Amino acid sequence: MPNDTYNFGENVAYAQEEEQKEEEQKEEAKKEAEDDQSTEDKKGDPPKEGKEKTPEKIKLPKQNTSINPETFRMMEMIEKKKKELENREKELVSKEQQLKTLEENIQKNLEKIEQALKESKEQFGEKEKIIKKNVDSLIKVYSSMKAPEAAKLIAAIDEDLALRIISGMKDKVAGQVLSQLDVKVAKAITEKLAGKKETKPKKQP
Repeated sequence: MPNDTYNFGENVAYAQEEEQKEEEQKEEAKKEAEDDQSTEDKKGDPPKEGKEKTPEKIKLPKQNTSINPETFRMMEMIEKKKKELENREKELVSKEQQLKTLEENIQKNLEKIEQALKESKEQFGEKEKIIKKNVDSLIKVYSSMKAPEAAKLIAAIDEDLALRIISGMKDKVAGQVLSQLDVKVAKAITEKLAGKKETKPKKQP
């Protein structure tokens, strides 16, 4: 009987010990679960204000600024050609302007020359009218004179004027005057009168 009591007490003590171990294990497991949850929460929380880290700037690789000598020579050549073209263009513009000015001056001079010719023709025409009027008057005067007197005066005047006066006289009067002139003078005037008549255009029938 005492042995049975001892065994029963031993079993109760063992059962209590096992139950206590089980409770401890549960508490330990619960604590571990809480620690894991706390760690996850810390990972998900945004960083606190004032402690944010400045994002690092992305550094790009530096470009190579050195120029190939051949490329540099090409650039120099292109720049030189560009300046030459610009200078030629300026020269062309300048020459164009000079030509334009020259043309304007020539045009002005031509207009002046044309105006002068026109005035000269008008003056010449007026002069010819005056000369013809005077010659006609002389023809009438010489025709009214006696042949010897008219011949004497005609021999003393300019040959061209004498020719014009005699050519304006009637044939009978002109013949009488010529007969009173020196043979050489009469011959020269007669030949010129003949040539003048030949050069006159023939009247169309």
